Amino acid sequence: MTMPQTGTSTSSANILVELGLENLPEEEKATILDQLMSLVQKRVMVRILDALTDDQKEEMGALLEKNGGDADAVSAWLGDKVPNLPNIVAEETETVKTELLSSEALKGV
Repeated sequence: MTMPQTGTSTSSANILVELGLENLPEEEKATILDQLMSLVQKRVMVRILDALTDDQKEEMGALLEKNGGDADAVSAWLGDKVPNLPNIVAEETETVKTELLSSEALKGV
């Protein structure tokens, strides 16, 4: 599922610079960004599911089944049911970035 855009100023290029990865080959940067986005999306989905009632989870499941390929419909529904979604996305993006900066994973890259 595609995550809605947020109003944060943290772009992909900024994240790569902050992580010290701006000099990597373009292919490696793309791979890392894909992995970061996947991780953020998984974390956001966990938080969304925690915030939804059982009835809302069933409604979301039906919406995904009916409109799974319609990112706009899913985003609109999520925006209605989880009004703080942009904040959740921004928080999880920042958390992933902070964890990477403090981890050993980037040392020596």
